[in-house]
Amino acid sequence: MQTRIRTIKPEIAQHELLFDLEKVTGFPIRFAWTMLFTVCDRDGRFEWRPRILKTLCLPYDDVDFEKILELWTEQELIGRYTVRGKVYGFIPTWTKHQIINNREHASKIPPPPARVPAPSPQLEIALVSDTSTRGARVDEVAPEPFAGTGTGTGTGTGTPLPPTAGAMDVKTTENREKPAFTAVPVIDDGVPKGLGEVEYARAFLRDVGLPEKGNLYVTADAIKSFAAFRNVSLSSSYTEIRAKALDDRDRGVAVDHLWILNGRYNQPKPRSKSDDYSDRLDRELEILRRSNRASA
Repeated sequence: MQTRIRTIKPEIAQHELLFDLEKVTGFPIRFAWTMLFTVCDRDGRFEWRPRILKTLCLPYDDVDFEKILELWTEQELIGRYTVRGKVYGFIPTWTKHQIINNREHASKIPPPPARVPAPSPQLEIALVSDTSTRGARVDEVAPEPFAGTGTGTGTGTGTPLPPTAGAMDVKTTENREKPAFTAVPVIDDGVPKGLGEVEYARAFLRDVGLPEKGNLYVTADAIKSFAAFRNVSLSSSYTEIRAKALDDRDRGVAVDHLWILNGRYNQPKPRSKSDDYSDRLDRELEILRRSNRASA
């Protein structure tokens, strides 16, 4: 993987998103971002090889560069794609900020596949209209014979239609057998069992009302890391983190992206005044019991 000389704009020092990511993760996000430019080719593409990228961008830092790439991907700072089994990355805004020397060699990395646009509402309406119109015309083929006045002496030479062609059932699509779905095993408390950390992350974000964009893989990594730290299953890790999140939210604590990144699910519950009062009451009762035993 070759490195190159690139242009750095002064405005990058004021990039708020890079600063926020660096602050909450502790990774040298801003320096890594500028060094990523040096491994991109003239079209802003690079090979998705985290260990090699870490060696070229952050050779002296003890960090997991793959997590940095995931953070950038979640924030749509970079894109990831696969061509013929090989994984590549690219910077979508590359041409806005880089002026490439014409003498630089052409990119040897295949371009990312073009996104297929979703059908427009007008197209969907047209398709529905066509289908409903064809259905109505089939219904108009009445099963009862018409009272015509023809002589019926024609001798056609074409291939006759199948017997069921005229008696077509327009409701056959409703009678088609529905695909069978495999049920997910569930443990006693109703939490799905046997899922991956990404599926548990989706369930967690749905339960606490957070969007998947920018949170999905951070949450999945938190569930997986917490399970390894506590030596429990992913379902148990999801259950504990979810319970802590809902409890914090009920107490007025903001359960957001920073809550997950800072690992607040693994922090002890802060003591309240009621806790202090309960402890003081227990101590006074114990003193009273000792006094009663001594006087007895």
